[in-house]
Amino acid sequence: MRSVAGFVLFPDEGDAMGAAPGELMRILTRNQPLGPPYTEELLRSPRGIFEQLYDRTNGCHGSAERDDPIYVVGRKGSGKTAFLVGTAFVDGAKVILIKSEDAYHEIERLRMRYAREVGPLFAENLAHVWQVLLTHAAMLLSYRVPGLRHTDEGRLIASYLSSYGNPSSLEPGRLLARVGSALSDVLVRSAPGLTVEEMCASLRTDVATYEVAYRSFVDLIGRKGVRLYVVVDNLEDLHVHVDELRTTLSALFRATREFASTAGAQPFKVRFAFPAELVQRLRDLTANPEKDFLDYLVIRWTAAELMTIAGNRLRRFLDLYHQDELERLGLPRQHDERDHQTAEVTLRSLLPWGGIRTGLGSDEDPVAYIMRHTQLLPRHLIQILNEILARAARHRQGVPVATPQDVLEGVREAELRIVDGILSSYSHDYPYMAAALGYLKNHIPNTLTCSELHRAFNAAGVARSGVDYNDFLEAALDVGVLGIVDGSTSRYTVGRFSYTFTETLRPVEDEDQVCVHPLFMFRLFDRGGIRRLRDQGRLPVYPYGSDTGQFDRD
Repeated sequence: MRSVAGFVLFPDEGDAMGAAPGELMRILTRNQPLGPPYTEELLRSPRGIFEQLYDRTNGCHGSAERDDPIYVVGRKGSGKTAFLVGTAFVDGAKVILIKSEDAYHEIERLRMRYAREVGPLFAENLAHVWQVLLTHAAMLLSYRVPGLRHTDEGRLIASYLSSYGNPSSLEPGRLLARVGSALSDVLVRSAPGLTVEEMCASLRTDVATYEVAYRSFVDLIGRKGVRLYVVVDNLEDLHVHVDELRTTLSALFRATREFASTAGAQPFKVRFAFPAELVQRLRDLTANPEKDFLDYLVIRWTAAELMTIAGNRLRRFLDLYHQDELERLGLPRQHDERDHQTAEVTLRSLLPWGGIRTGLGSDEDPVAYIMRHTQLLPRHLIQILNEILARAARHRQGVPVATPQDVLEGVREAELRIVDGILSSYSHDYPYMAAALGYLKNHIPNTLTCSELHRAFNAAGVARSGVDYNDFLEAALDVGVLGIVDGSTSRYTVGRFSYTFTETLRPVEDEDQVCVHPLFMFRLFDRGGIRRLRDQGRLPVYPYGSDTGQFDRD
């Protein structure tokens, strides 16, 4: 069956890696040679498509496969949804993907009704509600697995679920809504003297109680040994709702602690995605963060890993459309996806052979130029390369080999969307950032001391808009607008940016210089401003960790 967010993912398609060329050509196109930058679009395709484009060579996949974390944490565009399901697929597990907004909505609606009609429902109590809803999703998944469906236990589970809709076509979001409504009635109408856990266990349909269906489910999975995952994707605007969802999120952490502590006895596993920008706020919601929010994977990428993803996807694009041109491009007939060097050669084969002249007047390696305009996130690199190569495809027939102008214009066009997405991710904590950058435009160079930044901040009138300088500096470092200068080469000023490090970056006032991330140059400088930087002999900024080997060739 086809998969979309909120559906059972591919349980009936087997574990074959292949996908018909026609299906892959709908994903890898001349307008998007690397495919869509959003994993959700891949999950609407056959399983073979996802498996061909999912990268297994990176360190995060290895960590997720080894540690099997409950929480996957990453910045917007880091590939959280891919890691939610990818490691489970590779291990042969069956997966159901729940929309986070569906889960949060049902839990919150139940909590509010109970508070209105009965009294407060605390996180410890609400954790049982989370467990019931997640278990119903897992039971629906088990029904979709042929080897489980045609058993006595499977038939009982199907009959139980049929009270909420046809389990063959029932979407998980609708199941959660109907179970949530029924459970809400049970909690509100139960006689005094029962615990919330006992009330949840008394939920029933015309066929059986939830407790009986759950026991059959446990027996079935224990006997068949099938691995099931219920995964809940990231809520893109969670930063806006954290405070109002405080009890619901706190209950989630308590529920998952129970799953973790009884992992061997549970018939399924759970996995949730959260934005890295909110980790500290989420930890503050838990009574015991060392236990509740310990089992998580933070997604961080290296430049080499990102180039491998790009090179491997481009090779699939070339195999689909330009297989006869491989020799002319200097590419081998057989492509090893585990070979990082071959992936880089493939990427470079579609980019200008020589250097490109940047706005600051330097000749630069095209891969280095592209990579330093990302925050080391797959979505950023895919968006930029798609834009560059789509321009190349519009200008010429055959293989879309980009010109230097394609690279410059493609990066500029893509970074407009990328920066909007970054600022949106931090808009709740730092709502003033976009306006503050507007005030500072052309008022600072791309590297300067903290005291120079402070004077420019005041001169530009940012303080008069109600923004404190120290708050702005902290925010600009957290967002990745500014970094801390960490030396230089003959070509670049090297900067350390927050997304590369686990610790918080804070400059020493009288010792450190700060620098502007390349992605944000257009926010802080117009063409005249760039020209003045060039006339001053300013070096471009190279974010630490983006190195493609260019420094070694200086």
